[in-house]
Amino acid sequence: MPADINIGTPVRDYAGYAMQYAPDWTVSLGYQHDFAIGPGYLRARLDSRYEDPFWGTFTHARGTRQGAYVKSDASLTWHADDERWSAGLWVRNLENEAVLAATTTGQFGPYADAFLEPPRSWGARFTFRF
Repeated sequence: MPADINIGTPVRDYAGYAMQYAPDWTVSLGYQHDFAIGPGYLRARLDSRYEDPFWGTFTHARGTRQGAYVKSDASLTWHADDERWSAGLWVRNLENEAVLAATTTGQFGPYADAFLEPPRSWGARFTFRF
């Protein structure tokens, strides 16, 4: 078969498209402070991340554009003076923002499947060192 025969596969030019998962700006900030309290200390920590909008697929498929967002985590942890144990509380995704974790283009139609990062979650932890 001659090479110049088109067998029905359309060709699409992606020149100028943004790369997937590539925001123009990402800014991360974190702050932590230790408060001496009795026989130990309490550590407070806050982390926050800002990302510009980005596409989840290189083809810019509908439904895969993540808007700009801020996502923050916080924790309070009590540390014993001898550092042998600690106990703490934490919260992730304080803003409860829906953020794309992964996308895949669908086999049928112009849309894509999107998977989101977990919503606001919280918990507790206890650590003991032998």
